[in-house]
Amino acid sequence: KNTKKLASHNLQSFSDVGSGERGSGHDDHKVVTGTSWKEYVLFGTGAKNSDADAPLTKGLLRKHVPDAVSLAEQGGGEVIFS
Repeated sequence: KNTKKLASHNLQSFSDVGSGERGSGHDDHKVVTGTSWKEYVLFGTGAKNSDADAPLTKGLLRKHVPDAVSLAEQGGGEVIFS
């Protein structure tokens, strides 16, 4: 029961793809029609300035793809869950 509540709460934190809440991808919603598509910014424009939202995932990304994280943090795009 707690897992379902947590999953539901986390999904509410996700934005609609193409909603304009991140720096790029404004037309991404055109890829899929007739269904809901959500995304969550981990690094880059629209990301939270904390690791509390996804500490394990963010740690793994920093360790294994530091260039992608660095690029996003410097304004070169985003690293997202989608």
